[in-house]
Amino acid sequence: MIFLKKFSAAALLIAIMTISGGCSFKKTEKAEDIAPTTAAVSEAAEEETTTEAASSGEKATEPPAKDDDQLKAEPGKYVYDLAHLMTDEQKKSCEEFIGGIYTDYMLNAAVVTVSDLKNKAPYTYAAEAYFTIYGGEGNGLLLLINNDTNEDHLYKTGVCTHRIGAEAEKEAFFTATRDIVNGDYTAAVTGIMGLGKSCPERVFDEAEAFSNAEVAEIDKLLSSSDTPAAIAAIRTEKNSKNVQTVAKELFERHFPEGKGIMIAIDTVSKKTAVYSPEQLPASFDKSMKEADEMAAKSNWAEAAKKAAAPLAKDTTETTTAKVTAENN
Repeated sequence: MIFLKKFSAAALLIAIMTISGGCSFKKTEKAEDIAPTTAAVSEAAEEETTTEAASSGEKATEPPAKDDDQLKAEPGKYVYDLAHLMTDEQKKSCEEFIGGIYTDYMLNAAVVTVSDLKNKAPYTYAAEAYFTIYGGEGNGLLLLINNDTNEDHLYKTGVCTHRIGAEAEKEAFFTATRDIVNGDYTAAVTGIMGLGKSCPERVFDEAEAFSNAEVAEIDKLLSSSDTPAAIAAIRTEKNSKNVQTVAKELFERHFPEGKGIMIAIDTVSKKTAVYSPEQLPASFDKSMKEADEMAAKSNWAEAAKKAAAPLAKDTTETTTAKVTAENN
């Protein structure tokens, strides 16, 4: 007997379950539990008719399912299609999109598809997958597309847990679920992982040292810089690297073209560092000394503002230069 999955009207609606670190969304649900819309009923009825017609064909066959691949972390890889759901083109598109999230927003991001959870809850599987790929480090997102129990899950850590709103996530999953059912994994992945763009693009708070208001204030300083610049609050206790080394590594990740300035504030050693392959303004010597003084007092926001001060356009200096020029 041929087994084909059917999706009723309610299968395309979302049942949300909030869990610390992320949310799960089922691709299937009992019809009596959710009131379907007229459009959903019509669409689902048409799909069921098509499915039943296909299942009545004597020669209809379903390709044998492949066993899941083993999850092994690979540098520069963001899509782990263990369940063999995506086409090569879809994987390429998703890799490029998530790579941008990884670089531009400094989020450890990945997508994992699975057809066998090994008797684990979706949250547990996703959390372990994130640990396998990224060592559990940093701000991150991992989308689990679960073809075992049909309960997809977005695992979030760090600033993503409070930067990505519940309503935005719910809406994104509502659309993505339809895309997954239709086999459009590119649209589903970009829709969900695109939530990462709600995180700051110039202030990377891995240590969760800043409030939202402080992030906005620091970002404003950085945005006025003629040279692309970013600030990262980090914790070095796990990697045993000094803050200067980490600043260089973060620079290379965020500025792959080699132009920009990266400032790092280590909440463990309470030290700061700035890195750029280009010559920095002389005023950075003073500003970084002041930033270190603030960091020694665990005043992370003030340390960031002191470090970023040379990047802000100095209207006082500009006015003085103009007056001098006029007097001459």
